[in-house]
Amino acid sequence: KEWARAHGTLFHMHSSEEPDTTAWFYQQYLYSPVGYLQQAGVLDDMTILAHQVNNTPVDLAILKETGTNIVHNPLANTILGSGMPPVIEMLKMGIPVAISTDGSGSADNQNMLSAARLASQYQKAYHKDARLLTAQQVLEMVTVVPAKMLRLNTGILSAGKDADLILIDLRRPNLTPTRIDNVVENLIWAADGSEVRWVIANGKLLKDDYRFLTLDEEKIRCDIQQ
Repeated sequence: KEWARAHGTLFHMHSSEEPDTTAWFYQQYLYSPVGYLQQAGVLDDMTILAHQVNNTPVDLAILKETGTNIVHNPLANTILGSGMPPVIEMLKMGIPVAISTDGSGSADNQNMLSAARLASQYQKAYHKDARLLTAQQVLEMVTVVPAKMLRLNTGILSAGKDADLILIDLRRPNLTPTRIDNVVENLIWAADGSEVRWVIANGKLLKDDYRFLTLDEEKIRCDIQQ
């Protein structure tokens, strides 16, 4: 973290993911991981903690006070049986929360739309409130919010922003909108990820009308099977 501060870079680590590991940390250091990181001077608005599933009220207060950023990985958290962080409480407190996937070893895929959908569905069911984490909100939690956390000049379509964007095929039956306001709803609740027709990264075309321009798809499939 000292090196990161000296070089003006972000600092990222996983924290408080699995309950057994978190409990061991308490026994070993007499602090929660968050309390330990605060004592070590690690937490600030340039620090990003992945998972942060297990929290005490004191932990949440520390995260709020220090401006620490949280990345929620619902796919990995459910597959591994780790539990879920108190996302709604974090958001109400003003703690920045983005949604991501974790690695393929634990999340099994890198489908950001699936991650956004699961994050919302879980919180709606857990809190018994269908109004929580709307489609628009979780869409922003995989675009606008992480771009801000990572200090990237992207996240929204606007003049002067880097040209990082995808185009979705709304002709697919599952995405055909019945009204303008359910375009985003369909994207979050009904998309499977295969509807991405074009991908542009920093102005460079990577996927053109479903065709990958920088990847040898057949070779990748053969390598996987071998």
